[in-house]
Amino acid sequence: MYVDLVGSSLSSSFREFAVATSVTILLVSWIRALLKDRRAKPNLPMVGRDGFIGTYITAFRFALNQRSVLEEGYAMYKERSFMIPELTGWRIMFSSSDMVNEIKGASEELLSATDATRDVLQSQYTVGDEIHTNPYHLTIIRTHLTRNLETVIPDLLDEIPQAFKSLIPESAKDAEGWISVKGFETVIHIIAQVSNRIFVGAPLCHNSDYIRLITKFAEDVMISATIIAVFPNALKPIVAWVLGTCERRTDAVLKHTHCILEERLASIKEKGRNYEGKPSDLLSWCIDATTGDAATPRNLTRRLLGVNFASLHTTSISLTHVLYALASRPEYVTPLREEVEEAIIDGGWTQEAINSCLKMDSFFKETERLLGLGASTMTRRLMKNHTFVDGSFVPAGATVSVFTTARHRDSGAYGENAHEFDGFRFCRNSENDDNDASHHFVTTSPDFVFFGHGKHSCPGRYFAASEMKAIFAYIIRNFDIKFSDGFTPREVWFGASCIPDISAQLLFRRRFSSSPPL
Repeated sequence: MYVDLVGSSLSSSFREFAVATSVTILLVSWIRALLKDRRAKPNLPMVGRDGFIGTYITAFRFALNQRSVLEEGYAMYKERSFMIPELTGWRIMFSSSDMVNEIKGASEELLSATDATRDVLQSQYTVGDEIHTNPYHLTIIRTHLTRNLETVIPDLLDEIPQAFKSLIPESAKDAEGWISVKGFETVIHIIAQVSNRIFVGAPLCHNSDYIRLITKFAEDVMISATIIAVFPNALKPIVAWVLGTCERRTDAVLKHTHCILEERLASIKEKGRNYEGKPSDLLSWCIDATTGDAATPRNLTRRLLGVNFASLHTTSISLTHVLYALASRPEYVTPLREEVEEAIIDGGWTQEAINSCLKMDSFFKETERLLGLGASTMTRRLMKNHTFVDGSFVPAGATVSVFTTARHRDSGAYGENAHEFDGFRFCRNSENDDNDASHHFVTTSPDFVFFGHGKHSCPGRYFAASEMKAIFAYIIRNFDIKFSDGFTPREVWFGASCIPDISAQLLFRRRFSSSPPL
C-alpha cells in the first residue's frame, strides 16, 4: 500500500513536471522563433514604440485592427514608406502610386504573391498544401470561367430567383409587407447557392446542408489562419491538427460530392473526356485539369472547398457593403432602379443588359473604394534584399503591402471630396464614351486597388462582378430595401478585414404581387 501511494505520488509529480517542462519548452521555442524573425530589421520609420515590449504591443494592435495602426502611420509619414512590427516579422507599408506600380511590375522571384498568400491564409493547414503548390484552379478561373461567362450567366440568372424564394420567404412578412433578415448571413447564403449553380450545378446547389458546410468552411479558414499565424513554424502543424479545419470540413462535404464525382469520373473512363451530356461547370473543368492521384473525389472536393472559400468570403462581404450602402442612402434607389428597368426592357434579363448599367457599376465601385475588403492589399513576401524606387532598403523575408485607404482616398486622384460617398462618381465620364473602360468596377489602377493591380489582380473578378450586379439588379427591380428607422450599420474592422455589421437586419418588401419577367 505504501509503495502504491509513493508510486502514485511520484507518478503524479512526474506528470506535473513533464507538463510544466513541455509548456516551458514550447514558450521558450515560441519566443526564440519570434525573436529570430525580428532580427532582420528594415531601416525605415516605424509606427509605435521601439523596444521589445513596445513593438509587441503595436504588433498585437496591428493583428486586431490593421486600419487604425495604418492610419496612425500614414498621419505621421504620408506617402513615405514606413514599417509596422508584426508578431513574426515586419510589415512594410507603401502608399504612393509609384510604389504600387513597382509592386505591380516586380517578378515573383523578387516579390512573391504566392508566398505572401500562403502566410496570410496559412493555406497548407487551412485549405490544403496542394491548393498552394498546384493552384490549377486559378488557371481555370482565368480561362474557362471568364471566357465562358456568356455561357454560364443564364444559369446564374435562373438561380437568383430560386435563392430568394427560400432565403427571403413571403411567409415571414409583417403587416406592411416587410421581411426582416440578417443582412450578412442572408447574402452569404445567396452567394453560396448562386455560385454553386455554376460550380457544381443543380440539385447539389439546392442542398441546404451542403450550402451550410461550405459557408462554414469559409468562416473557419479565416479564424484558423489567424490563430495558426500567431505560432512559430514548429508548432503550427500541432495547432492545425487540434483545429482540424481542413480535414474535418473535407470529410463532411465529401459525403455530398463523393457520388457525383465517382459518377463523372466513371463516365470519363467509359466514354472519354468529351462525352455527350457532360455537365459544363467548374467541377467538370477541375476534373479535366487533373490526372493520376489528384483525380480522386477527396482531392477534388478539397479543391472545390478552396474555390468556394475564395469566392464566398470576398464576394459576400463586397455585396453586403453595397446593399448596406443602398439601404442607408435611399436617394439612390430611384435612379438605379430606372436604369435597371430600362436596360431590361431594351435587352432582357441578360448579362449584356446588366453590363450596360453604368450607374450601378459606379455605385459598386464607389462603395468598395471607401470600404472594400481590407486596409491593405497587394501583399507580397520579399524574397531577397532590395532597394525600392523611393530609396527604401528592405531585407529579404519582410512582407510588403499597399495601404488601400491611402490610395482610395487620395485627393489627387479623387478631388477634394475624396473622403465623401458619391455613388455616381465613376459613371459621369464613361457615359460620354462607351469605349472608356477605365472607370469600370473591374478595372484596376494605382488609384483603385480593390482587386489588386497587375498580373496578380483577382482572377475571378469578372465572374464575381457579374454575379453581384445580377443579384443587385434583381433586388432593386423586385424589392424595396431599407434598414429599420434610425439604424446605421457599424463599420467593423478585425485584423485586415472590413467586415459588414453582422447584427444589421435588412428589410425587404416585394414590389409585385407576382414576379415580373426578370
